[in-house]
Amino acid sequence: DPSSEGSPLSLYTLICGAKDSVVMDLGHPDAVAVLLAGVERADILLLDEAAWRTLRQVLGDPATLKQSFPRLTVCVCSHFGASSPRAGWTGSEEIVQALSGVMSTTGHSGSGPVRIPGALLTLSAAMFAVTSVLGDVVRKERGGETAFLDCGAMQPAAAFLTAAYPSWFLSDAPPAGIGNRHGMSAPWNTFPCADGWVVICAGNEPSWRRLCAVIGRPDLLADDRFLTAETRVANVVALEVEISAWTRLYSISEVERMLDENGIPAGLIAPLRDVLDHPQFIARELLRQGPQGAIAGPAFRHNGEAVTPLGGRSTLGAATETVLGVWGLDAPAFKRAARLGVFGKQIAKVA
Repeated sequence: DPSSEGSPLSLYTLICGAKDSVVMDLGHPDAVAVLLAGVERADILLLDEAAWRTLRQVLGDPATLKQSFPRLTVCVCSHFGASSPRAGWTGSEEIVQALSGVMSTTGHSGSGPVRIPGALLTLSAAMFAVTSVLGDVVRKERGGETAFLDCGAMQPAAAFLTAAYPSWFLSDAPPAGIGNRHGMSAPWNTFPCADGWVVICAGNEPSWRRLCAVIGRPDLLADDRFLTAETRVANVVALEVEISAWTRLYSISEVERMLDENGIPAGLIAPLRDVLDHPQFIARELLRQGPQGAIAGPAFRHNGEAVTPLGGRSTLGAATETVLGVWGLDAPAFKRAARLGVFGKQIAKVA
């Protein structure tokens, strides 16, 4: 909601904190020509579902777009896909989690479905879109034709069910909520320590053998209930009783240290207040202070250095004149168009 910009809790501020933005009244008869001038100069046109519905009336369908702008890479990122039976549905992250089957595999037994917090599928679809766009740009540079790219959040949802599908195919029974366990590996769960909880993921054979040695229970290797991966999954409750008896004797840090020293994946369940002050979090600069509050840090490091985002003017429409200048609209032409209301009432007042 752009009306809440400036607030440190504004989603608009968090998303647009380093971006330039342009405003335009597409209902104005002169706005279409300005928009087309920008599209003509663009290499990539990235749209969400709402923008595609609006601009399709101006730019035409995918075939028309390709004919009019043969060098333009166009990508539409939506919940269900621009060309699908549910293309016109009003969706959200939680609706996609529900319809894709993801929520049917979450939660604990008897608790009912639980959504995955955040926007995991939406952000994954955005990453799919970025890689698709980059692939299309490379193809264009090699002399190939550009494409209309259609990315929906339902696609990564299918990828996130790779542990659930085998259970369904092999047993013909839908996977139920199993909490923090793994459907095909054990031990793999959260375990109580003397001062909190720790995750242990020792699902493969080498990790399982090392775990038995660390907890001083080599006898478990000969226990018929735990001889194979299949029997350990089948007897997971009894297995977790044995491991919990050991973890309860030690603090989280002691369990982490002993397991890490022996190459066994383990980690504490850190409350958010501790995450923000954790040396790992700070060293990787996962959160930065921007001019309008906290913003996400770089997703990767370049040659060992944190990537500094390009500075943008996040206030809605603040870069309209600058960007349109790049599109070929000089200052006098911009002021005339602004006074006519091409860019909305706010910019018309300034002009």
